[in-house]
Parts: sequence; C-alpha cells; structure tokens
Amino acid sequence: MKRFFKIFPATAVSLLVVAIPFIISAAPISFDNPLKAIDLPKLIDSLVAQLTPLAITIVSLYIIIAGFRYIIAVAGGQGDSAKKAKELFVPALEFALIIAGGSVILKAVVAFVKQF
Repeated sequence: MKRFFKIFPATAVSLLVVAIPFIISAAPISFDNPLKAIDLPKLIDSLVAQLTPLAITIVSLYIIIAGFRYIIAVAGGQGDSAKKAKELFVPALEFALIIAGGSVILKAVVAFVKQF
C-alpha cells in the first residue's frame, strides 16, 4: 500500500502532462438534436411519435408469449400454468390501454400547453 502512494502522484502528474495538450487543442464538441424539438409541445410530440411503435411492439410480443404459454399449458393439462398464463394477459392489456389512452391524453396536454 505504501508503494501505491509513492507511485500514484508521479503517475497522475505524468498523465496530466500528456493529456494537457489534447485538452487544450480539443475542438468544441457539439451535438445535433435528434428530436428536432425547440419547445415542449414539439418535444412531447416527437417523443410520443418515436416511442409508440416500440411500445406497441413490446405489447404485441408480450401478448404472443402469454398466448403461447396458455396454449402449451392447456394442451399439457397443467391447470396452474394455464392460470398463470391467463394472469399474464392482464398486464399486457393494461399496457395496451395505457398506450392507447396515453397518446390521447398527451395530445390533450400538448393542446393545453400550446394555449400559453
């Protein structure tokens, strides 16, 4: 441990000496706005437009997986597994309703915000 404290300051100083020219000559960093939004309503519209297809895909896959689990459980005669598979449908349908209702609610909020 004593050796670490003897070597660390020299290593840190040498790294700073090497890094300073790169830090000083670094070009300014700029990032392009991928959402192209300059105010809150446009930002919300852009986020909803980009995230809705992803959410719909996730819900669709979740419903398909729950359906396959239910079919396999019923075909195998496993009552407990069939009951658990049925319980998977409830969150999937809730999420689907949230997606459908959420876009309507967000459009209402954006319309309300645009008034001000």
